[in-house]
Amino acid sequence: MESLRESAHRAVMAAHLSEGNVIEAVRHYRAYRLLLRDELGVERSAQLARMIPAAHR
Repeated sequence: MESLRESAHRAVMAAHLSEGNVIEAVRHYRAYRLLLRDELGVERSAQLARMIPAAHR
């Protein structure tokens, strides 16, 4: 279950974004979104989605 903890994924994405690495943040976002769907059948939170530019969601 720890791999599904959104706060950890937000922290990783924030680190990528703070370094200006949008592509890696988007890659992580998409992988986590698929993980949530596959494991729990749920969508990511709005807070997580707002971290990524709309064009990449």
